[in-house]
Amino acid sequence: MRALALLLCASALQADVRFEVSFPEEHFDEAYSGRVYVVLSSARSSGDPGPKMHTWFGPPPVLAIDVAEIEPGGRVLLAPGGAVLGHPHSIEEFPAGSYRAQAVVRVDPDSPKAGLGEGDWLSEVTEVVLARDEDLTVALSLTRPTARPTLTDEPRAHAFELESERLSAFHGRPITMRGAVLVPDGWEIEVLRDYPVVYFVMGFGQTHVDGVDIFRRYPPDHPSRKVLVVLPDPSCYWGHHVLANSALNGPWGDAFTHEFVPAVEEAFRGARSAEQRYLTGGSSGGWASLWAQLQYPEHFAGVASMAPDPVDYRSFLGEDLYREGANVYRDAQGAARPFLASSNRVWFTVEDFFAREHVLGPGGQLRSLEAVFSPVLADGTPRPLFDRATGAVDPVTASAWRAHDIGHLFRTSWNEDWNGKVKIWAGDKDEFDLDGAVALLAATVEEHARDAHVEVIEGLNHQLHKPGMDALWETALERWARR
Repeated sequence: MRALALLLCASALQADVRFEVSFPEEHFDEAYSGRVYVVLSSARSSGDPGPKMHTWFGPPPVLAIDVAEIEPGGRVLLAPGGAVLGHPHSIEEFPAGSYRAQAVVRVDPDSPKAGLGEGDWLSEVTEVVLARDEDLTVALSLTRPTARPTLTDEPRAHAFELESERLSAFHGRPITMRGAVLVPDGWEIEVLRDYPVVYFVMGFGQTHVDGVDIFRRYPPDHPSRKVLVVLPDPSCYWGHHVLANSALNGPWGDAFTHEFVPAVEEAFRGARSAEQRYLTGGSSGGWASLWAQLQYPEHFAGVASMAPDPVDYRSFLGEDLYREGANVYRDAQGAARPFLASSNRVWFTVEDFFAREHVLGPGGQLRSLEAVFSPVLADGTPRPLFDRATGAVDPVTASAWRAHDIGHLFRTSWNEDWNGKVKIWAGDKDEFDLDGAVALLAATVEEHARDAHVEVIEGLNHQLHKPGMDALWETALERWARR
């Protein structure tokens, strides 16, 4: 059996290949509506192929189809000539070769990743050989339930959950806010002592579980071990809620600030004081922590935002969203815009990236931003920012996004309560070109004499942590010591 890299060079199938996914009555007690996936990985790969479809680098090929009201005991057929989505190949053009196939469905309404949510279903992995001239039907039965990842065995880490009144009322069903709390050294012994709190928001595709693993690698003398570190789970059905109130996702900003924060500090002896409460994060978490500081300045003492998602929409994926004729796929010369590039290598373009996101459905990076910033359409989906076929930006949607354009807010609506509380860093080698927006924001700060620190650091890439983190920890400890 050959590796997938060789298979992709093979000629496409001439045969009628079908994937039949069954919903056993013993596992499904009601009709299923949603997207059904079949993921095919290299014959030499290991583990479940299904969840790996969410990886950005070297993901396995995936096929998908939307279905409605599939009764228990029913079957779904993915076959040529149907409404089957595929990436990087359509089902009609799939390369011949040997694969490991697995079916996936998403049931969890709060998970952005099919096959990784509570109550999602997988089939067993089936080895298949797709031959050029040989018809084949591959039977896959959804028999394996999944569960959300849980915290690893870390003595400092405690899980925290809270059913949100605001989010539950908005969605009309119980919504649980999750997170992890890393307690400082001596917390179990010094039971009468309270602590400053640092809220660390993870980036896109990460949860509080990933955050615990990151802090596990910090040295024993790291200053984060002297404060309460709270890792809120930023994931939701559409991707990353970025601690923002949204017409589609619901009032995540209000729920975090007015419900989650006081509850977690009460439970873990946080200082329960705005002067001892800080925000930080990187990438989408950098934008989220910055937004929370700007929206609720009286509740937080300061933010260290690192390599945040675009903070000025005059530089979004390298494009000025407000420019007439703006296009996120192509620049003014017609060249394809990179979504991720480093060391003179383009890993994938915006168009390629969205092509896969389109097959995976809700939960992807670009759709996640639309779910926060865009108006909601009659079908309950966010209004697209751009034409999916051409990349042309919709000026109506772009205008709606201005309400979350931090550069615009800094220029036109500066709040004196933000003075001295905002610190933002990015590296000029950022692989997602996020430094362009930060540079525009830095120019705005200088031009309008805003009391904020915004800096692009030479030579650093998207994995920017140390400057912002060190400043934040030291500030938190100094202020706590002066109480």
